[in-house]
Amino acid sequence: MRPGMDALCRHLGMDMRALRRFAVGSRPVYAIGELVLKLYPQADGNASSVEASVLSAVDDGALPVATPKVHSSGTWDGWSYLLMSRLPGAPLDVAWPDVPTQGRAELATQVGELLAALHQVPPPVIAGWVSGHALAPVRGTSARRMRAISA
Repeated sequence: MRPGMDALCRHLGMDMRALRRFAVGSRPVYAIGELVLKLYPQADGNASSVEASVLSAVDDGALPVATPKVHSSGTWDGWSYLLMSRLPGAPLDVAWPDVPTQGRAELATQVGELLAALHQVPPPVIAGWVSGHALAPVRGTSARRMRAISA
């Protein structure tokens, strides 16, 4: 993937030498200074556009926490990518052991408030989705006739 990453970084105007891959995650994700580059294989379908749409829906301060801002998205060499801002801080699984009991209770309350705020955000319009379900062609019909597939 190295030559492909070199080319993608040049395309995005970034220095490949600054890339640092995150150790965990289900997809290749890289830190580049104050940015994050996330890659999606073709098998993930439109996962990158779904994530970009959701991030854009909460980008206007709709939530009581900072959210990544989408800087760029597209496809490159068979992969989809999403370039977004990097939020400060440590992952919760890393920070959790150092959070005192009272802090954990406060954090749980804040997560509940965050979820309540998230439920108030109008869902983004995502091509190929209806009411939160992916669309697939109905067998034996034209691609224009679609049916919802529940998750």
